[in-house]
Amino acid sequence: MTQEEKIRAGQAVRVLRQAAGLRQSELAASCHVSRQRIHDVEAGRKSIGHLADVIAAVIAPRIRATEAEVRQLLLPGVANGSPRTLVSESSA
Repeated sequence: MTQEEKIRAGQAVRVLRQAAGLRQSELAASCHVSRQRIHDVEAGRKSIGHLADVIAAVIAPRIRATEAEVRQLLLPGVANGSPRTLVSESSA
């Protein structure tokens, strides 16, 4: 994963986490990782890696989306949409 992809994935995590109404610490607890790990992913310092599936499972029901939709937004190069688009559509 390139640095640009890490940054893009991190931005998606942040937007989706906030749309789900979760703090970093709450998402971290649900994913069984440290808050620092979530912070590092959001900042583009760490790769999202295997966390994409777990984060998708936690966030999807909170924003009325499928896990597959969320996972596509978290994994660079898989989806063309932005996390803001999905969040806007699910809020309607």
